[in-house]
Amino acid sequence: MSKAQPPINHDYTQNSWGHAVTYINPISDTTLNMLEHGNGIQVGHTLTMKMKSNRVGQFKVVKISYFDNPTDMWNMDATFIGYTGE
Repeated sequence: MSKAQPPINHDYTQNSWGHAVTYINPISDTTLNMLEHGNGIQVGHTLTMKMKSNRVGQFKVVKISYFDNPTDMWNMDATFIGYTGE
C-alpha cells in the first residue's frame, strides 16, 4: 500500500514577476477569493502567504480557474488552514 502524499505547497511569501498575489477578497470568515500569477496550482494544493501581521498563513485551494491570456493568471477560492509554526 502506498502512503498518502501531503498536498503540494506553493510559496507566495515573496512576490516576483509572474509569481504574485495581486488581489484578495474575503468571501467568508475562512475563505478568500484571490487573483494571482503562477503555474501548476490545482485544487487540493496549499499556498503560504505572508500576512499583514508578518505571520505566514496557509490556505487550501478549493476552486481555481486559469485565464486564457495570460495563461499563468488565475482566480481561486481558498480556505484558511492556519499559520505556519503555530
